[in-house]
Amino acid sequence: MVCGLLLAHGAASAVAADSSLAVLYPDVREPYRSVFQEIIGGIQGQTDRDVRQYVLSKEADAKALRSWLKDVNAGSVVALGSRGINAAQLLKGYLPVISGALMLTPNTLDNTVSGISLAADPAVLFNRLALLAPYVRRIHVIYNPEHNSWLVELAKAAATDHEYELVIHAAEDLKQSARMYQEIFETIDPHVAAIWIPVDSNTVDEKVILPLILKESWDRGILVFSSNPAHAKKGALFSIYPDNDALGRSLARMAERSIIEGHDFVPGIEPLSDVRLALNRRTADHLGINISKELQAQFDLIFPTP
Repeated sequence: MVCGLLLAHGAASAVAADSSLAVLYPDVREPYRSVFQEIIGGIQGQTDRDVRQYVLSKEADAKALRSWLKDVNAGSVVALGSRGINAAQLLKGYLPVISGALMLTPNTLDNTVSGISLAADPAVLFNRLALLAPYVRRIHVIYNPEHNSWLVELAKAAATDHEYELVIHAAEDLKQSARMYQEIFETIDPHVAAIWIPVDSNTVDEKVILPLILKESWDRGILVFSSNPAHAKKGALFSIYPDNDALGRSLARMAERSIIEGHDFVPGIEPLSDVRLALNRRTADHLGINISKELQAQFDLIFPTP
């Protein structure tokens, strides 16, 4: 019954092999319930451990949660969604916690929690951009430094790998962001440059700034791609959304490492690399981008739908 506590302090591998993997997730309605179940399915498909599930009400009971974790001999906890990570905060120093299904940044949590953010790895986006539009050599991005500096640092490395010039614009709020987008549209060269929209509510809203971006990009023939799943349907050339099963498998691998490595496990937040892709074929046609059948097959959703 005390294996979970022992594992948090680097138990022997024989003990680690007997422990279960606990998953905390909120009691929510569809379609969100199915999303969590798909992630859990990925976790179960990746690990040979017993995967035990704990459905969270709005108010987590720390005593009951710890008692349950002992009863199921948990070696690590995968906490899904905001309610999951809030409950996991009650376990500080008790068990390793791996968080997921949440827009995390390295500043979101203290250094005792690891996880995979829903913020997409820029390398995945740049890889797709290179296939669709090899003429692009420059990428503009507006971001809020407080929330997305870590992604911009990753983007710098990914841009270097693809020999892109990454033009970074820091904005503190929507008003400043709107002004910067206007300046970009007045000076951008559509023959060599594109615009990347990260998920950042401080720099892009759906009512004012996104319609501005999509209208200006359409009128001026400028390629826009986005980390927001909904934007391809609205007119961005392509966007990405989580592959829930694959995300679950990655969370399971991280949790496994936390159990096996014990004290040597280094907590940290990783960007999302388990993604599916959405393409707007109408936008591609408008930009003069030829989408072959082979290339189209690499996308999971095509807009507009037939």
